[in-house]
Amino acid sequence: MAIGLLVSNLILVAFIFFRPPGHPPHKEPREVIIEKLNFNETQIAEYDVLIGVHQNDVRENEKEIIRRKNELYGTLASTAKGNYSDSLMNELGKLQSAMEQIHYSHFKDIRDLCTDAQMPAFDELTGELASLFKFPMKPERK
Repeated sequence: MAIGLLVSNLILVAFIFFRPPGHPPHKEPREVIIEKLNFNETQIAEYDVLIGVHQNDVRENEKEIIRRKNELYGTLASTAKGNYSDSLMNELGKLQSAMEQIHYSHFKDIRDLCTDAQMPAFDELTGELASLFKFPMKPERK
């Protein structure tokens, strides 16, 4: 048994040290935006304030979405008839739309931080914004 543990540990160590290099570490969106737009210290400080406001707005909207989803799924246990679930789904749609407005306004605020010289970099960045903030995808189940 001890030999088996020793062999498995050696294999693990070999795997760690001899595996091919992987992807570079993922940079946070904040760092990517600061780097691509070449923000100065004042802009970074203002951007950090914007991030705090944005995160708070997103958090509040997400809380309401979760509350409405719980209410919607609670109708599954109900025998009540009517269009209450349709109404809740419409409200969820409005909340999702509000979330996109929160994000869009945040990006407009970032744009407002840019100097004229930084605008071409911002315009280029707009093509990457959706992928920059995406959530990692889970692998498909088979």
